[in-house]
Amino acid sequence: MDIFNVGAAEKVESYEICAYESLIRLADQMGHTKASKLLNQNLKEEQATLKKMQGFSKKLKPQNLGMDEEEESEEEVTIEQDSDESSNGSRKKSSSRRGGNRRAA
Repeated sequence: MDIFNVGAAEKVESYEICAYESLIRLADQMGHTKASKLLNQNLKEEQATLKKMQGFSKKLKPQNLGMDEEEESEEEVTIEQDSDESSNGSRKKSSSRRGGNRRAA
């Protein structure tokens, strides 16, 4: 889950960087030097945050989370087996109920 959250944060930061770059261009074209300077400060903050998120992303690689591919595939098989067993159990129960109703009718 952390990998997806960091990925989403990186996307948001990238979007914000693009937005600030556009605003800076507009401010420069309109001659608003004070606004441009303030926007540049914000841009630098966003770029620094993006670098932090990218650093987190590198640390959160699946191989660093303690699960390698073999463990993941074993876990998937176990989940599938559990799912099959629980769905078969519910089918057996529902079929026995139907059978019981037929006899009574």
